[in-house]
Amino acid sequence: MKALTKLTLFAAVALAFTACKKDEDPEPTPTTPVTPKISLEFEFMNGPAQFDINNNLLADSAGRLVSFNKVRFFASHTRLDDMGGNELQN
Repeated sequence: MKALTKLTLFAAVALAFTACKKDEDPEPTPTTPVTPKISLEFEFMNGPAQFDINNNLLADSAGRLVSFNKVRFFASHTRLDDMGGNELQN
């Protein structure tokens, strides 16, 4: 009877250790970084008319002819649109 008790105890301990196996964590799926494409469009205006870079002479408000060889500008009132033309919100 003692042998049966020891055998039962040994079997119970062995079963307990084999049944309590830790599950392995699943491998994380790597994410591919997305690099969006952005294109900019500018309309250069001279008053109400579109600015023509090939036209070297422009008249100022006093009627004097002026020419530009360097231009700096500041972009304002910008917005982002998706491929469907819908404005993207912040």
